Amino acid sequence: PTTTPIINANIKSEKYKVKASSIQFNGNKEFKCILNLTYEIPKEEKKGLNKNIALGVDLGLNTPAYVACPAREQKFTIGDKEDFKFKRDKISKKLRKLQVELKMAKGGKGKSKKLVALKRYNKRNRNFRNTYDHMVSSTIIKFAIDNGIGVIKMEAIKFKIDDKATNKDVLRNWPYSDLQKKIEYKAKHNGIEIKYVKAARTSITCSWCGNLESGQRNKEVFICGKQCDGFKGELKRQARIKKEEHKKEEHKKLNMQKLSDKEFQKRKSQIEKGYLYYVDADYNAARNIAKSKKYIDKRKKNEKK
Repeated sequence: PTTTPIINANIKSEKYKVKASSIQFNGNKEFKCILNLTYEIPKEEKKGLNKNIALGVDLGLNTPAYVACPAREQKFTIGDKEDFKFKRDKISKKLRKLQVELKMAKGGKGKSKKLVALKRYNKRNRNFRNTYDHMVSSTIIKFAIDNGIGVIKMEAIKFKIDDKATNKDVLRNWPYSDLQKKIEYKAKHNGIEIKYVKAARTSITCSWCGNLESGQRNKEVFICGKQCDGFKGELKRQARIKKEEHKKEEHKKLNMQKLSDKEFQKRKSQIEKGYLYYVDADYNAARNIAKSKKYIDKRKKNEKK
């Protein structure tokens, strides 16, 4: 809890330790006195957290975040791709429009008004990303606590602009490091360990048998080339819980794949029977992240730079 009355009460009771703080005075027309209060919240050890069970977090192609726990065969998605893109693109379009208008404005009050509007939308864009990051990170931490999961694993990766636009369309222009930091400090506060793993091949390796070959992943779809028992078992499990209303979505995904007429009809028939021939590629990647032992000390890596 971080509401102001609770913070004040915890500081008075000395539960929270006050660190280096300062008072800032704003010399503008509207006089403002700002207290920059820094305090330390003690680490809370949650009971029942199992350090032998890990949760994998993958930033997905189809959803903003995909979370999986292979040890308990649990998974869930956070956020909706279309809703996320609609809100983000709405702000981005307005920003681009204002930037174009500013180039054409020569000066005077017109340009000043546009600059104020540009700052307002830049702030709105930052606030949207910050709020969304808090929502995603809080959901992940709550899931880990509720299910007694003591370790959260994430990919140690920094996307380039081109990579974001090409491979991670949902997270284009999204500062992944900000989300990681929020997950880190919330996990630390709740006694959950954070581990970073190498990102290489997590999306193209079968998380059930470890088979690695080209062509296993096709956009949002993952199909094990060996058709291992673990993969087939997952298909059957998904088929049991798949509902009728999802069939239209599956047909849409099927139409995106480059298949022969014979293979297309075969897989179309499987969908009609409720049998899936693939698993979500982001789910497979999240499972690989959770199972990975290829750890990276991110702090030492940053210190060397």
